[in-house]
Amino acid sequence: MTTLRLFLDHRGALGGCVGLLLGFGVLGDVGCVSDITLKEDTTGAGGAATTGAAGGPSTGTSGGGSASSGGSGGGGAASTAGNGGGSAASSSSSASSAASTGSGQMCDGGKVDCGGSCVDTATSSDHCGGCGKTCKFNETCGGGTCKPKPCYALSFNGMGDHVTVPASVDFFYGSEFTVEVWVNAQAPVLVNVEYPRILSHEASGSNTLYTSWGLDGVNKIGQVRFQTNLSQSNQATTNLVKQGSWAHVAAVVTGSSAIKLYVDGKLSGTGTGVFTGDTTKVPLNIGAQVKYLTDYPYAGSLGPIRISKKARYTQEFTPTWGWPTDADALAVWNMFEGSGKTLGDATAGKHDGMITGATWTAGK
Repeated sequence: MTTLRLFLDHRGALGGCVGLLLGFGVLGDVGCVSDITLKEDTTGAGGAATTGAAGGPSTGTSGGGSASSGGSGGGGAASTAGNGGGSAASSSSSASSAASTGSGQMCDGGKVDCGGSCVDTATSSDHCGGCGKTCKFNETCGGGTCKPKPCYALSFNGMGDHVTVPASVDFFYGSEFTVEVWVNAQAPVLVNVEYPRILSHEASGSNTLYTSWGLDGVNKIGQVRFQTNLSQSNQATTNLVKQGSWAHVAAVVTGSSAIKLYVDGKLSGTGTGVFTGDTTKVPLNIGAQVKYLTDYPYAGSLGPIRISKKARYTQEFTPTWGWPTDADALAVWNMFEGSGKTLGDATAGKHDGMITGATWTAGK
């Protein structure tokens, strides 16, 4: 008689994952299907049953001449069958060991074996609803379904609220880089503020009233300015940003000394300037210039921020609210936290910022 053991590998049923690409309302459906696999085990229990059946009759027949001999034969059968049972028990023990190490198909607590690890497919963003079903960077896994993360931003009061990102050798920008941010600016609170500071990074030993690069605005007439090397002549300026509404602003510094400003993906200003400052020894500032908090404070909200070590945009584009990380990203602050005093960086560099004064608010 052959015993068939079935292992049920339940990957989890999922009706449908909905992916949301924020910023311009582009929606995409991600198809999800249930995956139930039946597997036949023919090595453990099957081997024991065959050995036990064969060994029993054979030994019993050879010892059947007398009661004592028959008893001995029966004992032989029992012994042989027992050995077969031991084989089955060993197979069961092996299966249990496999489950505990994640190398088999049995996991405790409703978890599923995915690539050698037992995971909870109801909450795992890498295996949401089934092995290999990965949620997007702006989604979270709940109940086995990928769901959009809430959009958050930081609100700055225009009186010195700021975020400080510690100095790092990663912030060596080279001859080209890109700075981009979502802004929702209000009128400057302090009357002497012409260009509120959105982002800035000083070079060590520089005149701290200025920066090695700075993204400034929005001023009273809606201008945004990007300048390099402490010089207001090395800059690009645009007049297309309105106060009180969300806009995506990107400053691109190219290897040919050109500076380009994009607003909502449209080329809106150009200039020239070469960046040569060493910014690896000083903090990066968001929302104000920390050493002179009352000179350049920003009023309004800031959404996701990304700094890249390449000229990301060479033509007009459609911006998104937040970004996944890649090899060219120096820092990505997507602002998914929504609470606390830390602004988390999504890249491997973990350039988390310390929030001072700024408060969390709803995003776009």
